[in-house]
Amino acid sequence: MLEANPLLNSVQVKEILQNTARSDNFTGTTPNTKWGYGKVDAFAAVSEVFNATSVQEVKNELPNEFVLNQNYPNPFNPTTSIKFNLPTESKVRLNVFNVLGEEVAELVNNNLQAGFHSVQFDARSLNSGIYFYKIEAGDPSAGSGHGFVQIRKMMLLK
Repeated sequence: MLEANPLLNSVQVKEILQNTARSDNFTGTTPNTKWGYGKVDAFAAVSEVFNATSVQEVKNELPNEFVLNQNYPNPFNPTTSIKFNLPTESKVRLNVFNVLGEEVAELVNNNLQAGFHSVQFDARSLNSGIYFYKIEAGDPSAGSGHGFVQIRKMMLLK
Protein backbone atom coordinates (compact mmCIF):
# COMPACT_ATOMS: atom_id res chain seq x y z
CA MET A 1 0.00 0.00 0.00
CA LEU A 2 2.79 2.42 0.83
CA GLU A 3 4.43 1.80 -2.53
CA ALA A 4 1.13 2.73 -4.19
CA ASN A 5 0.83 5.85 -2.02
CA PRO A 6 3.86 6.74 0.13
CA LEU A 7 1.92 9.65 1.67
CA LEU A 8 -0.26 7.34 3.78
CA ASN A 9 0.25 7.62 7.52
CA SER A 10 -0.09 4.76 10.02
CA VAL A 11 -3.68 5.63 10.96
CA GLN A 12 -4.76 5.62 7.30
CA VAL A 13 -3.05 2.26 6.67
CA LYS A 14 -4.80 0.77 9.72
CA GLU A 15 -8.21 2.10 8.59
CA ILE A 16 -7.77 0.72 5.07
CA LEU A 17 -6.73 -2.71 6.37
CA GLN A 18 -9.68 -2.78 8.78
CA ASN A 19 -12.19 -1.64 6.15
CA THR A 20 -11.05 -4.17 3.54
CA ALA A 21 -10.54 -7.20 5.83
CA ARG A 22 -12.69 -10.26 5.01
CA SER A 23 -14.71 -12.37 7.40
CA ASP A 24 -15.87 -15.91 6.64
CA ASN A 25 -17.04 -19.08 8.44
CA PHE A 26 -13.48 -19.77 9.58
CA THR A 27 -12.87 -16.35 11.16
CA GLY A 28 -16.34 -16.13 12.70
CA THR A 29 -17.78 -12.78 13.68
CA THR A 30 -15.15 -10.08 13.55
CA PRO A 31 -13.58 -8.20 15.15
CA ASN A 32 -12.46 -10.86 17.64
CA THR A 33 -9.34 -11.68 19.65
CA LYS A 34 -8.13 -14.42 17.30
CA TRP A 35 -8.60 -12.84 13.85
CA GLY A 36 -8.81 -9.15 14.72
CA TYR A 37 -10.78 -7.49 11.93
CA GLY A 38 -10.57 -10.58 9.68
CA LYS A 39 -8.35 -11.86 6.91
CA VAL A 40 -6.27 -9.29 5.06
CA ASP A 41 -7.50 -8.76 1.50
CA ALA A 42 -4.38 -7.29 -0.09
CA PHE A 43 -6.01 -6.68 -3.47
CA ALA A 44 -8.94 -4.82 -1.91
CA ALA A 45 -6.58 -2.77 0.28
CA VAL A 46 -4.38 -1.67 -2.63
CA SER A 47 -7.46 -1.00 -4.78
CA GLU A 48 -8.81 1.20 -2.01
CA VAL A 49 -5.54 3.15 -1.96
CA PHE A 50 -5.77 3.78 -5.71
CA ASN A 51 -9.45 4.75 -5.51
CA ALA A 52 -9.30 6.86 -2.34
CA THR A 53 -8.90 10.53 -3.12
CA SER A 54 -9.44 11.63 0.47
CA VAL A 55 -6.27 9.82 1.54
CA GLN A 56 -4.00 11.90 -0.68
CA GLU A 57 -2.17 14.72 1.04
CA VAL A 58 -0.64 17.70 -0.70
CA LYS A 59 3.10 17.65 -0.19
CA ASN A 60 4.41 21.21 -0.02
CA GLU A 61 8.06 20.35 0.41
CA LEU A 62 10.47 19.53 -2.38
CA PRO A 63 12.61 16.40 -2.48
CA ASN A 64 16.23 16.87 -1.44
CA GLU A 65 17.72 14.38 -3.92
CA PHE A 66 17.15 12.74 -7.29
CA VAL A 67 15.30 9.45 -6.92
CA LEU A 68 14.00 6.91 -9.42
CA ASN A 69 11.57 4.57 -7.67
CA GLN A 70 10.78 0.99 -8.61
CA ASN A 71 7.75 0.85 -10.87
CA TYR A 72 4.45 -0.31 -9.37
CA PRO A 73 3.00 -2.79 -9.89
CA ASN A 74 5.89 -5.02 -10.90
CA PRO A 75 5.37 -7.42 -12.61
CA PHE A 76 2.65 -5.56 -14.51
CA ASN A 77 0.07 -6.03 -17.27
CA PRO A 78 -0.33 -3.82 -19.27
CA THR A 79 0.30 -0.55 -17.37
CA THR A 80 2.58 0.48 -14.56
CA SER A 81 3.47 3.68 -12.74
CA ILE A 82 7.03 5.04 -12.62
CA LYS A 83 7.70 7.68 -9.96
CA PHE A 84 10.73 9.92 -9.64
CA ASN A 85 11.80 12.92 -7.58
CA LEU A 86 13.61 16.02 -8.80
CA PRO A 87 15.19 18.36 -6.21
CA THR A 88 15.61 21.11 -8.84
CA GLU A 89 14.20 22.03 -12.23
CA SER A 90 15.76 19.51 -14.59
CA LYS A 91 16.00 18.40 -18.17
CA VAL A 92 14.58 14.87 -17.89
CA ARG A 93 14.71 11.91 -20.24
CA LEU A 94 12.89 8.75 -19.20
CA ASN A 95 13.12 5.88 -21.68
CA VAL A 96 12.28 2.18 -21.75
CA PHE A 97 14.60 -0.42 -23.30
CA ASN A 98 14.32 -4.12 -24.10
CA VAL A 99 16.95 -6.67 -23.06
CA LEU A 100 18.87 -6.01 -26.30
CA GLY A 101 19.28 -2.36 -25.32
CA GLU A 102 16.87 -1.13 -27.98
CA GLU A 103 14.68 1.82 -27.00
CA VAL A 104 11.02 0.77 -27.07
CA ALA A 105 9.41 3.86 -25.53
CA GLU A 106 10.19 7.47 -24.71
CA LEU A 107 8.12 8.48 -21.68
CA VAL A 108 9.61 11.91 -20.92
CA ASN A 109 11.92 14.24 -22.83
CA ASN A 110 11.27 17.64 -21.31
CA ASN A 111 12.22 20.24 -18.72
CA LEU A 112 10.33 19.49 -15.50
CA GLN A 113 9.90 21.50 -12.33
CA ALA A 114 11.34 20.30 -9.02
CA GLY A 115 9.00 17.95 -7.21
CA PHE A 116 7.47 14.50 -7.11
CA HIS A 117 6.55 13.11 -10.53
CA SER A 118 4.69 10.04 -11.77
CA VAL A 119 4.43 8.67 -15.31
CA GLN A 120 2.12 5.90 -16.52
CA PHE A 121 3.72 3.41 -18.91
CA ASP A 122 1.34 1.51 -21.20
CA ALA A 123 3.01 -1.59 -22.64
CA ARG A 124 0.05 -3.04 -24.57
CA SER A 125 2.07 -3.10 -27.79
CA LEU A 126 5.04 -4.93 -26.24
CA ASN A 127 5.67 -8.64 -25.68
CA SER A 128 6.00 -10.19 -22.24
CA GLY A 129 9.50 -9.98 -20.85
CA ILE A 130 12.09 -7.99 -18.96
CA TYR A 131 12.45 -4.29 -19.71
CA PHE A 132 14.65 -1.55 -18.30
CA TYR A 133 13.76 2.07 -17.70
CA LYS A 134 16.42 4.75 -17.54
CA ILE A 135 16.22 8.29 -16.24
CA GLU A 136 18.69 11.03 -17.07
CA ALA A 137 18.15 14.32 -15.26
CA GLY A 138 20.17 17.43 -14.66
CA ASP A 139 20.52 21.18 -15.04
CA PRO A 140 18.58 22.26 -18.16
CA SER A 141 21.15 24.99 -18.88
CA ALA A 142 23.95 22.40 -19.02
CA GLY A 143 22.81 21.11 -22.41
CA SER A 144 23.12 17.37 -22.83
CA GLY A 145 25.12 16.78 -19.64
CA HIS A 146 22.99 14.91 -17.12
CA GLY A 147 23.99 14.84 -13.47
CA PHE A 148 21.71 11.95 -12.46
CA VAL A 149 21.41 8.66 -14.34
CA GLN A 150 19.73 5.54 -13.02
CA ILE A 151 18.36 2.34 -14.54
CA ARG A 152 15.78 -0.04 -13.07
CA LYS A 153 14.34 -3.34 -14.22
CA MET A 154 10.66 -4.21 -14.68
CA MET A 155 8.74 -7.24 -15.91
CA LEU A 156 5.76 -7.28 -18.26
CA LEU A 157 3.60 -10.41 -17.90
CA LYS A 158 0.72 -10.91 -20.32
